[in-house]
Amino acid sequence: MIPSCLLTWFPRLRETLRTTLYRQLAPQEFQIEVLGDDEPQRPQPVRGSVHDENAWSLNGVSGHAGVFSTVRDTAAFCQMILNNGTYGGRRILSHRSFDNIFTNFNARFNNINDNHGIGFELDQYYTAGPLKSLLTASHTGFAGTSIDIDRAHNTFYLHFSNRVHQSRKWSSNNIVREALGYWVGKSLRLDVKFPQL
Repeated sequence: MIPSCLLTWFPRLRETLRTTLYRQLAPQEFQIEVLGDDEPQRPQPVRGSVHDENAWSLNGVSGHAGVFSTVRDTAAFCQMILNNGTYGGRRILSHRSFDNIFTNFNARFNNINDNHGIGFELDQYYTAGPLKSLLTASHTGFAGTSIDIDRAHNTFYLHFSNRVHQSRKWSSNNIVREALGYWVGKSLRLDVKFPQL
């Protein structure tokens, strides 16, 4: 099963992403994988490829990790979401797909720490800080990167990081995410409180 997945599913995934949604958003610097030096042994400082070992073992292309992009292209993606699924005058996401991002499909579980739309967490302090709400969609990455899209204030902010370089002995970077939400809130002149350390 795994060899057939490598031969059929992942090449289609790579090609599909390059020809549909991301092409419509006119990305300039998006890649599914980053070409880098050969890595004959691990662990070592990893440059030019995904840090996630599972994605690495699948040659950097997997359904759960290994999407590389830049601030400019990620900002275009976030702006498309703030534009209700349109970008550059073109509809990228259907109304239903867009609505599903901000629909809490876990509401019936009555757990405020587990609010999720399609592809995004909602109302999460650990990533959005004091800007958390059901109108703030957040997505975090394994290496510490996060995006927050706040419909209530028509803004988004990005945190690109690599908390696993040069080692994994770093603690969580959630305080940085929370503080970023605070500073964005302050720049919007909102009455927000700095996160507790």
